[in-house]
Amino acid sequence: MSTILNCLCPSCGEGEATTICLPTKVPFFRQIIIMSLTCPSCGFSNSEVSFGGEIQPKGVRTTLKVTSAADLNRQVIKSDSCTILLPSLQFEIPPITQRGAVTTIEGVLKKSAEGLQEGQAQRAIQDISLFTAIQKVIESLLRMAGDVDSDDSDEEEEAPVFPYELVVDDPAGNSYIENFLAPAQDPQLTSAHYIRTPTQDMSIGLQPSAAALADGTIDNSNPLHKNKESRNDEVEKLGREEVMTFPTTCPHCNVPATTNMCVTNIPHFKEIIIMSLDCEKCGYKSNEIKGGGAIPKFGTKVSLTVSDAEDFGREVLKSDTAGIAIPELELELEEGSLDGVYSTVEGLLKKLVSNMEAANPFASGDSSKKHHVGNDAEGGKFGEQSLSQKYDTFMARLRTLSEGKSDGPFTLIINDPLSNSFVGPPPSVAASLALKAEEGNSEAVYSDYKDPRVEIVEYVRSQDQDDILGISDLKTEGYNEQIEATGTDQMQELSDRLTNVHKRGPDHPNIFGKPEVEGDDTKYGEDSVVWKTGSGRRGEKEKEETGEGVVYEREMGDGGFEEAKGGFEGKKEGKVFKMGAKGLGYYSDLIT
Repeated sequence: MSTILNCLCPSCGEGEATTICLPTKVPFFRQIIIMSLTCPSCGFSNSEVSFGGEIQPKGVRTTLKVTSAADLNRQVIKSDSCTILLPSLQFEIPPITQRGAVTTIEGVLKKSAEGLQEGQAQRAIQDISLFTAIQKVIESLLRMAGDVDSDDSDEEEEAPVFPYELVVDDPAGNSYIENFLAPAQDPQLTSAHYIRTPTQDMSIGLQPSAAALADGTIDNSNPLHKNKESRNDEVEKLGREEVMTFPTTCPHCNVPATTNMCVTNIPHFKEIIIMSLDCEKCGYKSNEIKGGGAIPKFGTKVSLTVSDAEDFGREVLKSDTAGIAIPELELELEEGSLDGVYSTVEGLLKKLVSNMEAANPFASGDSSKKHHVGNDAEGGKFGEQSLSQKYDTFMARLRTLSEGKSDGPFTLIINDPLSNSFVGPPPSVAASLALKAEEGNSEAVYSDYKDPRVEIVEYVRSQDQDDILGISDLKTEGYNEQIEATGTDQMQELSDRLTNVHKRGPDHPNIFGKPEVEGDDTKYGEDSVVWKTGSGRRGEKEKEETGEGVVYEREMGDGGFEEAKGGFEGKKEGKVFKMGAKGLGYYSDLIT
């Protein structure tokens, strides 16, 4: 929506001019304000562009390689602090010229030629050599703008035509050259961000540092003379907040989509990663927050006592590895529930309510009326509440907490084994701390503040937590070294019949098969292992009166038997460890 303002005409100073302001958004750039002024008295008109956003953390230098007439139609936004350069002509358009303009490459070049042409008549009288030199520049600008009729002479001009480079240098970072291939990268466009000098800081309205004011001069080589918003440490921190995009697939409709990712810092906490996906096809949206940086040595348990309405406005970062507990409700969510959330205490409680309802669809609506109801329609068999009634009572109490209608204070516990969760101070305290931090040592301001309602306890993670998080499997040092296999990865030297000791029944006294004919006393080898048949059925043996099981003649007469009361004592040559006729121990190997 445009805004109309009345003002005095800057040209005649008498007429009442009209200024129309229109805020708009340049695609793939940022918000701008287009202003147009007209005076009905003298006919003066003017248009400028201002920026609705802020000065960028770094300056930007964009270079365009103009290769064809189509490139002349690229849109250009030139801010009040922007300089346009044509290196091949050694030509510079200063910030004060064509200020706040929205035009094209052709418009920039032709307007520059028109501006130079205005003073040519006076130069022809005063300095003919200067007139001649500037006339060549004018003709070159027109040729670059595609005006082939500008050359009236028959001689071939040495002025450059396609291709040539055009450079837009803006310390404020608010100038723009249209990208024909957006959102993809244009190979003809290259951008470089740089740190402003103290002089450039002053040129765009930023105040110099206290050190520069104390010295009474501006030294571009002195880093202490830079504005605090342009210092190396501040710029590097802010520069990391640039949004990165990468292609992905929508998990809802499976069409190509784009995920935005940003790495940022919570002041005096740690680095976090914010990811967001918005599918233009089906409208699916998702966002996720993850903790960045190294894995901390200890886990953290943050307990917040919520006692008034201001506590509901506290900022809360709940990572995807943290669990939530509210003892007053007997509510406890396992670690990793609810994904990563960056919200307020109120927003976190409302998300708990919505997730509980979504995860238990049969606990609400008509489907919950007779869910687990006992013999009594109003309750259980003994007058107790049914499961559905208990759940309804619990959800009603949770909704009461989320709406700030609780009778008394309650405790919100966030238990994070990776220490990636954070609870901020109340909004009023956060504002006062930020104001003090700007006036003095920010580190001291935040480190000296003790929140009376927040208790932070560090603890050593359990082995189960390390296993679940994969920390136990991490090896950051010497990972290329070969280690000796241990545990289940090590091959066992014992055979299966030695490690699995059991009584050998009638079906397999040894590895040989049974006799082909029933009743046939067949001898195997020199040890004469004899099969006895009592009932005439194959494989059934006569049993001794001791009832110890099937007894084989060879085992009863084994003079080399060694009893092993303590269990397996190791492999012995020519011996078999088993439970046989004489008990558990070593027998002569009947197979040999």
